[in-house]
Amino acid sequence: MHTLRLGCLFCNSEVEGALQSCPYCSGPLEVKLERRWSVNRGLPSMWRYETMLPRPPRRLTLNEGFTPILRLKDVVIKNETRNPTRTYADRGSSLLASFAKREHYNVFFEPDAGLSLVTYLLRAGCSVSVYVELERVSIHELLAIAAQKVSVLFSKPPSKTEVLRYDNPLMLEGLKTLAYEIYEQVGLSKGIVVPGETGTLAIALARGFETLEELGLISYVPEIVVSALEGRSSVLGHVASRIRGIRICEVSSRDALQAMLELARAGLYVRLLSATAYLTAKRLGSDYLAVLTSSEYREPQRLRVRGDYTPLQRLVLRVLEERCGEWLTAYEVWKLIGGPWSLRGVYKALSSLERKGAVVTGYKALGLRKTRVYAIASST
Repeated sequence: MHTLRLGCLFCNSEVEGALQSCPYCSGPLEVKLERRWSVNRGLPSMWRYETMLPRPPRRLTLNEGFTPILRLKDVVIKNETRNPTRTYADRGSSLLASFAKREHYNVFFEPDAGLSLVTYLLRAGCSVSVYVELERVSIHELLAIAAQKVSVLFSKPPSKTEVLRYDNPLMLEGLKTLAYEIYEQVGLSKGIVVPGETGTLAIALARGFETLEELGLISYVPEIVVSALEGRSSVLGHVASRIRGIRICEVSSRDALQAMLELARAGLYVRLLSATAYLTAKRLGSDYLAVLTSSEYREPQRLRVRGDYTPLQRLVLRVLEERCGEWLTAYEVWKLIGGPWSLRGVYKALSSLERKGAVVTGYKALGLRKTRVYAIASST
C-alpha cells in the first residue's frame, strides 16, 4: 500500500506508513488530507465523492455505493445490500483495492468484510490467502470465498505476517462515503442507526458527518446509534466512550428475528444483526434512518449457460442486438418491444438472460437514482 499520513481518532497521534491501527494506543486511524465537496453526478457509485477520498493510483470499482433509499412502515432505510457483494464493506474494499500494488495479500476473515475484500483484491489481479478463525465463520460467505481461487487457512495468522483487516484506514475512508451519500440523498436526519459488533462503521459515519460539518455543509452531526444483539456490545462500549455522538441500543435475539422476518416479507433479506438497525430506528421514530448493512444471501458466480429462449427472451435479445454497443434500461427495452408484453415480464426475461450469460448489466445515474442498464453479451 502507498505511504499515507494518518491520524489516530482516539489519542490524536499522527503517523505515516501502511499501518492498520495506532502504534501508541491501537486506536483507529484515518487518512489526513485536504477534502473538497464536489459530487460527480454522472458516476452511480461511491466514487462520485472522489474529492473527499485519498487519491489512488487507479480506481477499481464494481459500482459499489449510490444504493437506494427506501421507506418501510415509516422507517427510512438505506439499503446497502444492493452493493456488489451485498454488503456496505464494498465501499472500503473498493478504495483499499485501488491502492493495492503487491502480487499477494493476506486477509483476515471477518463477516461481510472478508468476502468483499477477497472479491476486490482478486479483481485487482492479486492472489489472496484468507485466515479464518472458526468462531467467526459465516458459512454463506465462506462458501462464496471457496468458489474463488484463494487459499483458505483455518488458523490465526503467524505473528509477523502482515494481514489486511476490516479496520484498515483505507477501509474507514471508503466507509465514510455512506455518510456523504445519506447527506446527498436525504439531507440531515436526527440520527442514523447502524448495526455493529466492532464499531468501525459507526466511527466512519461519525467522522464522515463531522467532515461535512467542518466543510460548512451541515449545521450539526446526527447522532449515530449502534444497534447490537443483546449481550454482544462490550467492544462497542469502548468505541462509544472515545468517539463523540455514538450511543448503543441492544436488541434481543427474539425481537431481531421478528424484525428480520418483517423485512423478508417486504423482500429485504438481511442478516440478523442488520435487522436490529431497522427495529431500533422503528422504536426511535421517523427522525432516525436505518442502514441495512448486509444480506445473508450471497449470489454464486453466474454460469454462462446457453439454453432455449422463451419468445419474450428472444425479442429482448433481438432489441439488444439491434442496439449493439448501447446500454438500455428495462423500460427502454419494453418500449422498443411493444406488443402485449408487460414491463414486469421484460424484467424477468432480462434477469433470466443475465443468469444464462446472454446479457450483461451495468449502472448509470438518473438523478439521485442508480439505475440498472443492460446490453448484449459480446459472445452471445
